[in-house]
Amino acid sequence: MGDAPEQARQRDPSPAEYLPGVNNDATVRCFRTHTCERIRFSRVRPALSCPYVEKRPPASEYRCTAPAIRRTDHGIGRMLRASRPQEGCVVMIPPRSISGDQFKSVMRRFAASVNVITSVDGAVMNGMTATAVCSVSADPPSLLVIVNKSNRSHPVISRSGTFAVNVLSSDQEELAGHFAAKKPDPFADVDYRIGQTGCPLIRDADATLECAVVQETDFGTHTIFIGRIVTCEVASKSPLLYHAGRFCRLEDMALHYA
Repeated sequence: MGDAPEQARQRDPSPAEYLPGVNNDATVRCFRTHTCERIRFSRVRPALSCPYVEKRPPASEYRCTAPAIRRTDHGIGRMLRASRPQEGCVVMIPPRSISGDQFKSVMRRFAASVNVITSVDGAVMNGMTATAVCSVSADPPSLLVIVNKSNRSHPVISRSGTFAVNVLSSDQEELAGHFAAKKPDPFADVDYRIGQTGCPLIRDADATLECAVVQETDFGTHTIFIGRIVTCEVASKSPLLYHAGRFCRLEDMALHYA
């Protein structure tokens, strides 16, 4: 009876995810603890339910470095806590499972507000149309924007450490196209004012938020800028949305899906 918990742990490997790295390197992240690492030069026994088990490296062991709570969905009875590092169930994920076009077609199904991200660095002002804006935390108030490294706004935001999010209203579709066109002087014919951070704020927008960059994270072709919100204003208008590859309004979507 005293060996039952140990036997149960051995029959119930810790769920983990195989993450392909650069130069054929790899790491493993435990779904429960998020603290796994690769241990080389030993063989791990077959996992219980790995959809890509045949693609597993034949002579590698992946060991969880922190205690994990045993799950009950393998039918082993009550939940147990591991007292030592456990071997993990490794789920092999192909480095490139879908194409970029497939990914973009799916992401177009996400309805999102249309924003203009404005920035300033000295005498250089820039703006870009974006939907990749997301709240991060209410304490401290913060949000993130995701910017392609090839976009002209990227170095401006990175150097200045500030940016502003202008949430366009439903009657500002023309501005969305204007800032997506990458014009030499994007603010030449735009009605705007200068905010507290020096960033341009578009007048009559549904909402504006000025942010100070507190963190930058590079991922692939883009950089994630996390900004702490310095000022914000809300006009309580109807927002402009982007869905299925086109601009639309809330009332349009309500009629379309009614």
